[in-house]
Amino acid sequence: MKKEGILALLLALLIMITVVSCGNASESGNVTTPSPVASEGPDNTEAVTEASTVDDKGYRLDDIPADLKLNTEIKMLYWSDVENPEFFVEDTNGEAVNDAIYSRNAKVEERLDITFNYVGKPGNFNANAAFNREAKTAKNNGDGFDIYAAYSMTTASLANAGLCRDLLKREVIDFEKPWWPDQLISEALIFDKLFFASGDLSTNMLYMMYVSFFNKDFIERYKLENPYELVNKNEWTFDKLFEMSSALDSTGSSGADMVWAFATSNDIHMDPYFFAAGLRVVEKDQDGVPQISEKMSSDRAIAVADAIQQYVARENVTIADKNDEFAKNNALFSVNRARYASKNLANADVSFGIVPVPKYTADQDTFVTILGFPYTLYAIADSSEQPDAASAALECLCSEGYRTITPALFEITMKVRYTTDGLASQMMDKVRENISFDIGRIFTSSLENLPYSIFRGYIKATDGVGYKTTFDSKYSTFSRLLKKLASSFEKIEG
Repeated sequence: MKKEGILALLLALLIMITVVSCGNASESGNVTTPSPVASEGPDNTEAVTEASTVDDKGYRLDDIPADLKLNTEIKMLYWSDVENPEFFVEDTNGEAVNDAIYSRNAKVEERLDITFNYVGKPGNFNANAAFNREAKTAKNNGDGFDIYAAYSMTTASLANAGLCRDLLKREVIDFEKPWWPDQLISEALIFDKLFFASGDLSTNMLYMMYVSFFNKDFIERYKLENPYELVNKNEWTFDKLFEMSSALDSTGSSGADMVWAFATSNDIHMDPYFFAAGLRVVEKDQDGVPQISEKMSSDRAIAVADAIQQYVARENVTIADKNDEFAKNNALFSVNRARYASKNLANADVSFGIVPVPKYTADQDTFVTILGFPYTLYAIADSSEQPDAASAALECLCSEGYRTITPALFEITMKVRYTTDGLASQMMDKVRENISFDIGRIFTSSLENLPYSIFRGYIKATDGVGYKTTFDSKYSTFSRLLKKLASSFEKIEG
């Protein structure tokens, strides 16, 4: 963060700040590394030089002033029906992620001299409206919150209702740091404002990353190419997935004895292939106004939709009610959220590897990762009387999460305990580096779910109607809803 930004923050918080003398080492055990430093660090970022700071394990430190003491309570409205623990735990219990959450919160509260007041209310897809009413009621009663932390679509609806502040105005939050995904700023802005964010403060963001699973025994049995090597050679593409799947066509299996080339539980898990192809649902024009992306109905989109439709129509490919087939050592490939590794494969008798969802063509710049919807988006409440303090809390939560929670969840839970080789670690890093935050996907509930239902519906269709025709039939409704959404945000100061 720029020096001027720090001074502005300190001035804004003058009444709340108690200046405390500190040494070079923080109370959490992190140390300031003398400059210059040249380190790539665990986040795989480019070499950091010129007075950069890392802790004793090589993880980047934040720029929050060491003497920033807020002496306040931060009130957070969070979704109590969250799928995986994220916000707080009562005590340590020896489980890596649980203890990391406990440690992170203790460090943040001590560093900033704050106390979190967690108020939990159901806020998942089915409780979206009730969560919003809770936020509005609290605001109207003069007892508002500082931070909202909810299911992705729920936070999006809070922003649409004008209940969230523009995070880009909060100078203490540094979105260039590795604990915030790169694509947040490039994809999630609306009229050049950012009303919500996620990052290493959210365990559920990490759990909900989509990945490809492959059966290592099947790779050897059918003499197939190693997916790890394909990724590293930039040859892990749709065509390679289709080609390798064809190796199981000759097994002669069928019915209850089917050996699957690809098996997953639901068509929702096919969404990643649309975005992995470099396609988008919504993009912004030069004025920052959300528009239906031309890529959504491009020749490439048509080709991708046709390719996936033909793939899922294969006899030994299933996208319905077969969540256990991969865990039963009965499928070559599967696609699912990263959480599948710890939840379904921890005790399964299957030797598996993890790679990104494949590219459509090798000339794409990067692999693209999307998130399952049950992840948390954080926002600062427009009714907060201490938005700079809330901002410092978010930055500190994300920064400490990057050094505390992500290593526990990612390195231990996802990479070591539930995977069977070190190469999976490199692959998970690639997955995390390229998370997408397409506005159309985030606001899908305001857009009658057209951002995903057009593609999902087409790949399962058997009526012979082409993808472009399907898209065109929905375009007018989609355009009208998006203009309405954009209009509501145009009026929000943030």
